[in-house]
Formats: sequence, C-alpha cells, structure tokens
Amino acid sequence: MENDSQFDQVLVAISSLKKGVDERFDNIDDRFAMMDDRFKDFGAKIADLSAACVTRGYLDQQMLDLRSDVTGQVRKGDLKVNALVELLHGRSVLTAADRAQLLSMGPFPQA
Repeated sequence: MENDSQFDQVLVAISSLKKGVDERFDNIDDRFAMMDDRFKDFGAKIADLSAACVTRGYLDQQMLDLRSDVTGQVRKGDLKVNALVELLHGRSVLTAADRAQLLSMGPFPQA
C-alpha cells in the first residue's frame, strides 16, 4: 500500500513536471512561429531592395551619357566663342596676336 502511495506521488510529480515542460515547449514553438513570420517578411524586403538597386554598369552608362552631353554643350559654347573671335578679328577689333591667344585657350584649343 505504501509503495502504491509513493508510486502515485511520483506519477503526480512527473505529470506536473510534464505539464510545465509542455507549456515551455509550446511557448518556444510560438516564438519560433513568430520568428518564421518575421523572416518571411525580411526575405520579401530584401527582394524588393535588390530589385530597386541600380547596378554599377547602369551607373557607368549614365555617367558616360552625362559626360557626352556636357562635352557636347561645351563644344557648342566653344564654337560660338571661336566664331565671335573670328568675327571680331574680321572687323579689326582684335589683332592677329589677340586672335591667336584667344583661340589657343579654352577646352578645345586651336593652333
């Protein structure tokens, strides 16, 4: 009889311990489920960011386009200045030395 009573007490103790362990594992499972949900969103956000990012090749191409546009604009301005220098030299406002000096300056100098 006494053994049965001790056995019952051990069973009750194990049962209560099992309930506590089960609750703790349930809590851990819930926390892992929440983390899984957060990581799913994280992956989608990374995919969105990588889709929105520009590549180095794209930036290089854009810089080349910009450089050629700026060079074209500077060349147009230089042609206008050269035409003005020739006009002023033709009207005897500039001497030949002044003309040569002005044409040797600028982004696209002439000899």
